[in-house]
Amino acid sequence: MRWLAEDFARERKWKMAQAKKVASAVVRFHTVRQQRAEKVERDKEGRARRNASRIAREVRRFWSNIQIVAQHKQQLQADKEKKKVWSFLLLLPHRAISFLRESTGASVICTSMASDARRAASLPP
Repeated sequence: MRWLAEDFARERKWKMAQAKKVASAVVRFHTVRQQRAEKVERDKEGRARRNASRIAREVRRFWSNIQIVAQHKQQLQADKEKKKVWSFLLLLPHRAISFLRESTGASVICTSMASDARRAASLPP
């Protein structure tokens, strides 16, 4: 009978050791599973951040290009305005002469222009 009691005791020790091994394996399994889930979540967040960074970089590049285009357009507009002003200023004497010729007659303008030239020549520099 003694051998039976010893056999039961050994079997109980063995079962307890096996239960500890299984329990630690279960804990390890759930720990690893939790770590994998956290890693997947971190990777997902990292991908989202990288995509957001890429999109932000593209948006910044787009608006930079738009700014360059806008500056170029403003420069063209300013050049167009300058050209318009210069063409007006350059044509102004011709228009004034034409207007005066039509309203008074050519002889008066020629006389007037000659007297203006003489006055300009006599003024000190």
